[in-house]
Amino acid sequence: MYEREKKRKQRRDTTGKFAGQGHVPEGHYGDSRGTNGGAPDVSPHGPTVPARPQPTPNGVGDAPAKPKPARKSRIPDDWVPNDSHREKARELGIDLDAEAERFRNHAIANGKTFVDWSRGFHTWLNNALKFGTPTTNRPAKRDSPRTFDQMRHDQNLELWSRVKAEEEGDDPWQRQLGA
Repeated sequence: MYEREKKRKQRRDTTGKFAGQGHVPEGHYGDSRGTNGGAPDVSPHGPTVPARPQPTPNGVGDAPAKPKPARKSRIPDDWVPNDSHREKARELGIDLDAEAERFRNHAIANGKTFVDWSRGFHTWLNNALKFGTPTTNRPAKRDSPRTFDQMRHDQNLELWSRVKAEEEGDDPWQRQLGA
């Protein structure tokens, strides 16, 4: 700290001003005591423009003040799907009551907060198709295609069941042939 004070004193002259400040006559260019830094109002290149605009009451020029965004909240106890949710679920073929229950349980269990719970549920309904939530109004997703090994396994099981039936004397093929 001692070195900093020593350097600071070296930069100031005997009157306590920084070096160079005392040598500019008041009102001349470079005098920082004026309103525009001591610069003349008109330079050889034209009028000078202030470097920074004057602040306005709301701080953003002439634009109106921006309203504060709504705060996020937990799901209200009285929240229920509205007519737009019913229409959306009908369009997508989704069971609205089941999805609403899943949505509410998920929100409560995970402490979810939203600004707009209606928009949150619309997103939930759109994602229900993506995540394959089972519903009663649409067909179930098909199984993935079977691999060659799975088909071979099924053929082997069928052959073994035929062999077993043949050994027991209950062969369906022989009954069909009339044997």
